[in-house]
Amino acid sequence: MRGGDQIFVPRAPTIYVMGDVKAPGRFRLSTGMTVVEALAHAGGVTEMGSTRRILIRRLGPDGKYREISARLTDTVAAGDIITVRERIF
Repeated sequence: MRGGDQIFVPRAPTIYVMGDVKAPGRFRLSTGMTVVEALAHAGGVTEMGSTRRILIRRLGPDGKYREISARLTDTVAAGDIITVRERIF
């Protein structure tokens, strides 16, 4: 490296976890991350949340979001928005 050189460090891919989780927010995506691992980053599901009512909003190649009913073992992709919904009593 020489004076004036510039280094570009790409931003790490992220996901968003929201809804009935203890610490919603944006988290760094790890290779092969599953929904249950993403929920662990968000502190887990609250008492009112359901691990059976999870939605993933994912941006498709056409530029539109689609909603996917997710299982805990599903793999997460960069930019996913994971929402844990409330349990039905």
